[in-house]
Amino acid sequence: MNRAGAAIDGIDERYGGKMRSVRDVRPLKLVLLAIMAVVAITSGLGILAAGEQQKLHRQHDLTAMTHTHGTISLQEHSLVDVLSKLSLSLQLNRVAFHDKGLAIDLKLSAAALNPAIVYEDMAELLRFCFVETNNVERLFLRILIHDEQAVKKHVLLAMDALKSQATAERILTLKQGMATSNSDTVQALRMTYTPLWKRQFGSIFVQ
Repeated sequence: MNRAGAAIDGIDERYGGKMRSVRDVRPLKLVLLAIMAVVAITSGLGILAAGEQQKLHRQHDLTAMTHTHGTISLQEHSLVDVLSKLSLSLQLNRVAFHDKGLAIDLKLSAAALNPAIVYEDMAELLRFCFVETNNVERLFLRILIHDEQAVKKHVLLAMDALKSQATAERILTLKQGMATSNSDTVQALRMTYTPLWKRQFGSIFVQ
């Protein structure tokens, strides 16, 4: 064997193993890249599916806001009986009906100092007035809290909503407790937060 052949044989003996190991790694890299691609695609599809699912849930909630088995005409003499049948967490304190305008005071107890409960009741009343009835065009609502020491009630939050502005989207936003971060809903439904609300609920949005 000539010197060149011997040199090549020497290189094969010294580096052949390493060369084979590099060649062996290439298929492994391809497999890993394929797995990563599958994971990325699966994750992307999962995100899209979650987005579609969330969209469907919101659409279902919006449909529920506008669904009704039939409308009723509110009458002054039966106000308390009709409103008492609603699923409200807060206590009815005062109701009045005049010229297509319904005025309601809800009383918040010390055991229910939770903004989410307030918003849910507000949304339920909006839905009832503007979807379930055919003769209410305006809802004036006040959320009161009772001061036992002073033996008087204070206003925490007030709303003067018109039927034309109480869209299903805004009612749902209110129900989900997102009104505090949605100035459109606050302005459209003419909601007024008092300083007492801020003292009770801390960083909750106050106009």
